[in-house]
Amino acid sequence: MEARSLGELKEVVEERLRYYHERRLHSGLGYRTPKEVMAVDAEALGKELGDITREAG
Repeated sequence: MEARSLGELKEVVEERLRYYHERRLHSGLGYRTPKEVMAVDAEALGKELGDITREAG
């Protein structure tokens, strides 16, 4: 998909990042998504997922 404006480009990038982090299975993560791995880590640490992502920068 080609973006015709900065707004369209932002939408394309956001959608691709959502796919990568929320739907694409990663073999290096045991065929889980990064979001699933982060949720498990957050639960193990007793934190909210948003707290961990804010700490990561």
